[in-house]
Amino acid sequence: MTKTCHKPASGKFEELEETIRIPQQVFDTRNIPPSTPRQIEAWPAGRVD
Repeated sequence: MTKTCHKPASGKFEELEETIRIPQQVFDTRNIPPSTPRQIEAWPAGRVD
């Protein structure tokens, strides 16, 4: 992921690259998986026609 940060000492903006880690979600006690982006493109919400 790249983000832009302002450096007050130089008065300039610099791009910094950093790695973010998102832990894997576990199934709940009813064996139901957490939310997932899987097949999100199939949902009508947010679709632009």
